[in-house]
Amino acid sequence: MFKKLMQQSWFHHCISAAIFGYLKFVGWTTRWDIINPNISQAFRENSPQPVLYALWHNRIALAPFQLNHGVKCLVSAHRDGRLVPETLKFFGMEAITISSKDGAKIPLRQLLREIKNGTSIILTPDGPRGPRQRVKPGIIGLSRLSGLPIIVISCAFSNRLRLNSWDHFMLPLPWGRGIIQFAKLDNVPKDASLDEQESYRQNLEKIMNEQALEIETQAGLSPIVPADPTEKIKGYKPQDLYISPPKNTDPPNPHRK
Repeated sequence: MFKKLMQQSWFHHCISAAIFGYLKFVGWTTRWDIINPNISQAFRENSPQPVLYALWHNRIALAPFQLNHGVKCLVSAHRDGRLVPETLKFFGMEAITISSKDGAKIPLRQLLREIKNGTSIILTPDGPRGPRQRVKPGIIGLSRLSGLPIIVISCAFSNRLRLNSWDHFMLPLPWGRGIIQFAKLDNVPKDASLDEQESYRQNLEKIMNEQALEIETQAGLSPIVPADPTEKIKGYKPQDLYISPPKNTDPPNPHRK
């Protein structure tokens, strides 16, 4: 019976409304500490420049607390994946849904069109299947091709439930202390070599994990340990993790030799 209910759009809407109400309640009852708020503020409501936001998959429930309307979030279309887009709508945000079987790839053309229209994008560099807190190269390639900087968001709640999932998903609880820290990384140069792009990827991963460790320690929590860096992504070949520039769709030139 539950499976049948999960197929009903009205049921998804009700569950999403309940999630929205719960997260708003958590936000109202939380004592907030914001570190480096000026970094995020520079790209908020009145800024015409879009930006790429990066946060770990296990902290995605905390994203709506500090991001403005109009931001779009890249999410994977799981069987019950409609809950995420529905919930984001209540926060004035939108989801860009990708096929779960293509979850390690970034829909490059679509994101570049969104960015051209002035839309900021939220990405979870370790989603949707992990390894936990290890950056995939996609966000680096998107920054290189779009020319956008990356804003890192690190979040921690003193009151939380840590789920037994691949990412140790954090469910925030009310009446606690919330810490959010921002950091800015300049865009990856368009002419960056593969080695340079790998260096940017490693630096982003290092910053995200260092910030997560710092604020989790401040909140008195046992830090979430990143996955083994040698862990492979199930179901994907190494080349699936890299993105390439859009292919030239112009008709062939018959005079070109």
